[in-house]
Amino acid sequence: MLSKAGMLFGVVLLSALLLNVPNSMLLLLMVLAYFLFGSRNDYAPVTSERIMLGLAAWLTIAQFWSDIGSVGWFSTWIWMSIPLSFLAWQHYAKLNSSSWLSTQIMLAAIACMVSIWGVVQFVLFDYGRVLGPLADPNVYACLLNILWFPLFSRFLTAKDSGVVLVMMSITLFLMQLALILASSRAGLLIWLLLCGTLVAWLWRDIDRKKLFIAGLVAIANYAVYSFFSDHLGVSSYGAALGVQQEGQPFERLMMWQSTIHMWLDAPLLGHGLGSWSYLYPLYRLPEEVNLTGYYAHNDYLQLLQEGGLLTWVLCLGVLGGLFVVGIKKTFSLPSGSERNIRVGILLGISAAILHANVNFIFYLIYINILIGIYLARLSQPSCEAEQRETSALNIQQANLTKAALVSLIAVNGFYAMISSAGMGLLRSDTMASRMAYSFSSNFSPYTAASILGAISPSDTLAQKYQNASLENVILYESMPDEQMAGMMNAVLDGYKVLQRENSLDAANYAHEANFLIKFNKRHDNDPLRIERARTLLGISLDKEPSRVDSAILLASTYFDVNDPKAAYDILAKAKSNAWRGRDAMLVDAEVIKHMMPEHVDELNRMQKQLRGMELHCAIEECGKKNLQIHESARKRLTELAGSLPK
Repeated sequence: MLSKAGMLFGVVLLSALLLNVPNSMLLLLMVLAYFLFGSRNDYAPVTSERIMLGLAAWLTIAQFWSDIGSVGWFSTWIWMSIPLSFLAWQHYAKLNSSSWLSTQIMLAAIACMVSIWGVVQFVLFDYGRVLGPLADPNVYACLLNILWFPLFSRFLTAKDSGVVLVMMSITLFLMQLALILASSRAGLLIWLLLCGTLVAWLWRDIDRKKLFIAGLVAIANYAVYSFFSDHLGVSSYGAALGVQQEGQPFERLMMWQSTIHMWLDAPLLGHGLGSWSYLYPLYRLPEEVNLTGYYAHNDYLQLLQEGGLLTWVLCLGVLGGLFVVGIKKTFSLPSGSERNIRVGILLGISAAILHANVNFIFYLIYINILIGIYLARLSQPSCEAEQRETSALNIQQANLTKAALVSLIAVNGFYAMISSAGMGLLRSDTMASRMAYSFSSNFSPYTAASILGAISPSDTLAQKYQNASLENVILYESMPDEQMAGMMNAVLDGYKVLQRENSLDAANYAHEANFLIKFNKRHDNDPLRIERARTLLGISLDKEPSRVDSAILLASTYFDVNDPKAAYDILAKAKSNAWRGRDAMLVDAEVIKHMMPEHVDELNRMQKQLRGMELHCAIEECGKKNLQIHESARKRLTELAGSLPK
């Protein structure tokens, strides 16, 4: 049965799927504290716990030398969720003899939920590729694979009662259907490979009738889906296997090449967890134009670039070592339920390991929570004798472990609370801000931002809110010169904090320049202020050459002083650096605006539409809308360019 304590892991995993990283980390830390202090537990830590504790300590320390502010905390928490969920489940297992059964029931319920979510998206909302509650169909496929194999192993080998067998059959059917609907090439290939591995490994224990039925259902699902979605064509199979047309480079290879160059510039300690997307624009190869630039699509290379060789060796050494030990233990066990459980878990982890070579997997907190739980189950003693040996009472060691964990919970919990409070209080329409206002009528989001920024300068969200609020007052309200000067200094000091805490973010420099230019136009015409804005925009473009909005703003400062040649040179360079078609059209619209002023209003509306496009649509309708905007803008810009004076 599902214990109350076991349900906590379900709450943590659901929060990771549905909420944000800080809130998920806060819940995970609370669950760890509950199992640590909720009942008497004086068991001495086993070797695997000590190792994971050391990894969590290293990750906590490593984030302090990163130059990316609160963004670094988010990436650190994502990686740290593996050792923390490992430690939480280990303590839970020591207190509950039926811990895995309870956990598996919880995971089956969540698997059923996310599978139904995806199927509903396909049937009712016409999604081209389903993704459940997630943000990417490939990640969705990987999550389904991770959840699938422990359940499938049990389905094929355990002698469950009729009700349990029916529920498990329905869950597996829905998961397999959702996996097909995700249309993930890597996900399906990994599923086929690991299903074959599972059958070969557990052949003696498998119920042949169940295997035959599972095979028929899988074939029928895929055949029906392929027929209705026209996936049976030869060209579709070529695309599924990643066959490239002649002359088209493989973009991910170029991305990985850039990532290696990034790593070579900081080989030992890296640039900081979370830094990849900020640095990539500077290293991006001109030929790579099809990928978003948010992740390296190879977690091992990205971890090497962000954490450096030290963090890479430590993380992969610890996690890979535990995985290898789990394989050895499983091979050494005789046939039986314990061996079957471990095989399913090993293959669930293997799905993540394989998929992380071509996608972003370990950079998602819900995946890592599952991996931590699975590794903890693999590290659990396989027999009573081993259990007694490794859990002999040792109060001193247990107390030292608790003290170390308390330190980790305190440090990470503090920053998680600050981040969670910021996300809840810096908007007036959230429940948290309404509750705060009910306690104090003087409360405002700006008050919360001031307090949070003072407590934690690295919380860039609070600092950005303060700056935006002060800028609106300065630009659009009347006030005495002395008061304006004071607020102006506060804004500029705020940008210094943002640029210090996240020196890699090109947007911070562009936003300050934008404010200075607007202030100059509204209040006075100070050439020194414009020179400062140009310097900031130059820094922004040095950090992100493809940032066309910075180039457009920089060009506007030359148009304003009647120097069109300098402005057009800047825009021409910006277009050559633009890898998105949308960005190139923004530049074209800006050029035509100044050459054909009679179309300014029309082109301003076009630029607003282009900037408002959702670049990474999951819903087919959104993709169609984007295509319509894109094609309409291209057609109109072509017409206008044809009527330009020669």
